[in-house]
Formats: sequence, C-alpha cells, structure tokens
Amino acid sequence: MRGKRIKRPEAVLLRPASPGAGEAQQALKPSWRNPNGHDTLQPRHRYTQYLDISLMQLFELFMRRSIPRLDTTTLPFGEQRPPHPDLSSRQSVRSPLKPPPKQSQQYRAPKKPMFVSVPSKSERDHGKRKNLLSHILEPIIPRGSDEATVLICVGKGERCQIYPVYINVSNEKLAWEQIRDKWHSVAGWWWKFLSPLAAVENVSLVKVSIACRLPQRKEACSVFMGTYSKCDSEQELLEQKISTYEKAQEDSCTYNPSTNSTDHSWECEILNEFTSVKCTVDALCHAKRDLIRLSLLLRFFSLAISQPEIGTANNLLSRSHVFMSHRDVLAKLDTWHCPDVGELPFNGLSVDVSWTPHLHYILIPSIVSLLMLLVLGARLVYGDWDIAWAVGSFLIALISFFVVWTQHTT
Repeated sequence: MRGKRIKRPEAVLLRPASPGAGEAQQALKPSWRNPNGHDTLQPRHRYTQYLDISLMQLFELFMRRSIPRLDTTTLPFGEQRPPHPDLSSRQSVRSPLKPPPKQSQQYRAPKKPMFVSVPSKSERDHGKRKNLLSHILEPIIPRGSDEATVLICVGKGERCQIYPVYINVSNEKLAWEQIRDKWHSVAGWWWKFLSPLAAVENVSLVKVSIACRLPQRKEACSVFMGTYSKCDSEQELLEQKISTYEKAQEDSCTYNPSTNSTDHSWECEILNEFTSVKCTVDALCHAKRDLIRLSLLLRFFSLAISQPEIGTANNLLSRSHVFMSHRDVLAKLDTWHCPDVGELPFNGLSVDVSWTPHLHYILIPSIVSLLMLLVLGARLVYGDWDIAWAVGSFLIALISFFVVWTQHTT
C-alpha cells in the first residue's frame, strides 16, 4: 500500500453557458501552476481549493436565482429596488443546470381580421339625401350649444313664410325678447307707426311643413316657404280621455294633491297583480291637468310676445317643446328613408295680427280734425282769422266742459 500511487482527484468545473461567460470562468479558475507548467501545490491543497470554488459557484447560482425576484418588486412610495451589486458584473455567467429565464414580454392580443362593411345602394342614397337636406336646412340648425331654433310662421296656413329665430335656451325671458325682435323686423318699418292701430291677436302652436328655401335677399335673413296646421288634435284627444274616464270613475279612490298621487282602495283594479289596468281616478286627474296646461299654454303665447316675463313665470317654451336643438334637427333627417323636406315634422309659432284700434286712438284725431274744419269754415264765412280762431276756442271750451261733466257724473 505504501508504493501504490494515489490517484489525483479532479475538480469538475461548470461549463459556461455563453462564450462571454468563458472569460469570467477563466478568471475564477485557480492558478496553482507556474509558467513552466509544474504544480506548485500538494494534492490535498488542490482538492481543497477545487472544493472552495465549487461551493462558491453553487452559492452564486443560488443567489442569481433568488435575487432577481426581489429586484422586480417595488419598494414603498413607488421606488424601484436597485440591482444586486455583486451580480451586476456577472450577468453573463449562466448555470448549465437550468436554462436562463425568459424575459417577460407584455401580452399582446392576437390581431383580428378587419371586416369592412360596404354600405348598400339604399344606404348610400339615404346618406346623399341627408347631406342635401342638411344643406337646405342649414339656417335652422343652431350654431352653439346653448342656442336653439324657433320657427315663426307669418301668413295663412295654406301659404306662409317661415323665419328661423335663434334663441338662448338658458334664459327664457331673453328668448321671448329675441322672438319679439324678430317679429318686429319681419313686420317691417311700418309696424312702428301703425302699432297703435294693430296688435298681435293670437300666437298659437302649429305643426310646420317646409316646402322649400327661398333665395336670400339679405345675408342675415333666411326665409322658407311652407304650410302649417294648428295643434288642435292633442286638445281634442285630452277632452275625449276626460269624458271616457269620468264615465268609469271609481268613487272609492281619491286623489291627494299634496303627494301628487292617488290613494287606492282595496277594490281598485290597479292592486291586482295579474292585470295591467290603470286607475281611472289617477288617469282622470292627470288628463285634466294636462288639458289646463295646454289651454293656458295656447292663451299665454300671445301675451308673452308683448310681456316676456309671462314666459319666464310659466315656462312656456320648455313645456311646449317648440324649440329645436342641433341634435333634434339632425335626428329628423332619419324619420324616413330618403325623406322629402315636406315630410319632416317641425313645431313652430304662428302670429296673427288684428286691426282692432282702441277708441281713444280714433276719437282724439277725429275731434282735432273736426275743429280745424270749423275754423276754416269760420274764416270763409266771416273773412277774418281772428273771428275764426275765436270760434275754434269757444268750441274747444264747450267740448272740454262736456267731457269734465261726463267724468264727474259717471
């Protein structure tokens, strides 16, 4: 046993995972050979050094697997954890025991094939028709978000001129002032002189059908030609509902105005889960109130043109739905397929003027004209202006006496 030679143990070094890792592996390789190639260490010392290098590589492999998971976490206050200082220069050294982890990539959804829907011929025709109608109705479409359009009809129902008016929806008093100013500009300059002899008799809510757009005589004035019909059908429908509900009214149910609800009895059919019948008392109360509001609405329109405060106190424009926004006008273009201009439904206001002058507007000018004729007659009879003016003064005093006497006696 003394003469047998002990076999030298060989250290198993890990093979580098990449060409760049070879240089780092050579740097870790122990240098126990001299330049001539002879060993400078005893076998037991070489075995110990090989074992130390293997343990160091295993520790490094363990740290490389555990530390990157800690590096990806975030610290408090949103800070990013810095990389490990010992492994920052050794990222190229990989272990052959396990392949390198793949870098996480952001998930990307698979691209779906794009299907382009080709419009049919009818859809193309409808789009062309909408573009044409949008060009014709361009003066009716409001420009701003706070603006709306009201149509004013002047003339008879069979033939009228339609004027669009831009109003401010947020201020109803200002809106009625804008409608009044537009009406005065439409009536003309003679309205200022003949306004005592003529007045706005009726302003009613009408259904408007536009026939065409007239050529513009002025840049700021757009006029349409068309017809209108009064909205009497809604009032007649409410009256018919009231008469129907009054015949079938239930005496056991009562309406409570403080809560705007109906107190139903146990015999009322509305409490039955298997029927969808409405309570006649509830429907009757709502129909009566709708009829009152509609009648007041139609009567207050003529007063609101002269006194805009009436429109503010009763919310006439908001309850009548007479104004149209930008979206309302464009939505009417999809009422029918390729519609005509006359098929589009619009709401408007018709203004009727009555020549009913007051008595004092006629009596005073007539008395003055009669006195001037008497003065001229006295001048022709007596041939002197002094006598003629004296006769006129006497007649004025006599007329004044009778006027004062009638005021005190009545």
